[in-house]
Amino acid sequence: MRFHVIFAKTLHDLLSLKRTAALVVIGVLFTGIMSAVWSQGMSRPMSLQMQTHYLVDNFTLLAFMWIAGLFLAISVAATAAGFISKEDTEGTLLIMVSKPISRVDFVMGKFLALVANAMLIQTIVLLLSVVILWIVLPIDPQTFDAVFSLVPWMLLYSLLVTLAFGSIAVALSALMKSRVKITMVAMLLIMVVFLVGIVPRTTFSGAYESFYLYYLDGGYHLGNTFTMLLDQAAAGQMMPQNQPFMTVFAGTYKGMQESFDPDIGALPPSLELTNYVSPVMSTAIWLTISAVAMGLAVWAVQRKEVH
Repeated sequence: MRFHVIFAKTLHDLLSLKRTAALVVIGVLFTGIMSAVWSQGMSRPMSLQMQTHYLVDNFTLLAFMWIAGLFLAISVAATAAGFISKEDTEGTLLIMVSKPISRVDFVMGKFLALVANAMLIQTIVLLLSVVILWIVLPIDPQTFDAVFSLVPWMLLYSLLVTLAFGSIAVALSALMKSRVKITMVAMLLIMVVFLVGIVPRTTFSGAYESFYLYYLDGGYHLGNTFTMLLDQAAAGQMMPQNQPFMTVFAGTYKGMQESFDPDIGALPPSLELTNYVSPVMSTAIWLTISAVAMGLAVWAVQRKEVH
């Protein structure tokens, strides 16, 4: 019995039709709701360029906050919460470790199956979301292409989110026995990363910068990475009208609202980035957290006394 067997069995269990269908429906639910809302905004006459920017910006925010944000982080953490603790509680961990497979392979097989499953579901959700926009909204093929061009970069960002919160949940599952407590701790951490950081960024911005609190702001580092990847997409950078939302939820741009530039007689092409740290460093911070969490999970399983 080896690593690939653990990987294959875990992936097979995660790919049950009922679970997969439920996650896909939940993932695309907000896209359907928001499509109806966006259709109202597109009811007024607008140029093709404006239509494209309008949908790209709104779909980008939806992806950051929900599809590749709360939905992905919560589903991954909730799934991984029972990976080790459930096996230990039900006694199946004893059977597993008695087989010719190392505990490292056991943990990594489960974790990589989680990553593979999450990325498969995420791909389906993102593609279906773009199709929903195509069906619900009267969009031009050029606009459809622009939105579709975001998908590969959002998948790359989704991989980072999956690695981060999946590894943390696996570590918690190895350190704690109660799946309920593990899930509660993981959900609290997710809320802190995605929502709690809004307060120091917006209310105590002076202290936030003076005391270098952004180094501890996981939401900022996610937003910093997301903005970097978004800039690589063919659709281009987010418009200044929507960049303030990224200022609130991730702190990646300076200023809370777009400002009229008198020199050019219009809005600037983009708000200025905060650049507290480089996007590469933000990505490295989350990858380091993921590696440390997996190392902790392996250490905890190796030291675990199985009865």
